[in-house]
Amino acid sequence: MGRRKALELLRAGAWQVVLVAPSPPDEEDELAFFPAFKRVVRAFDRQDLNGHLLVFAATNNAELNLKIAELCAGIPCACNVAGSSKAGAL
Repeated sequence: MGRRKALELLRAGAWQVVLVAPSPPDEEDELAFFPAFKRVVRAFDRQDLNGHLLVFAATNNAELNLKIAELCAGIPCACNVAGSSKAGAL
């Protein structure tokens, strides 16, 4: 889910997109061709929110997505939570 969101943002002209995921892609990924893209291969850490104004919590784990939204609420960071119309600040 996060990969799809990242690709949509890049195609729309985002100037920086960071995708944090615990495993690398299975094959060559279109995302790698965008200069504005950075992939971080590891599990999410609360420090990943530092310096970002907008976060998409788009993991395949609803509980983790809500935890990310809660962390965003405590800092100046807007958050969109995949699969939830009630969580997040967007």
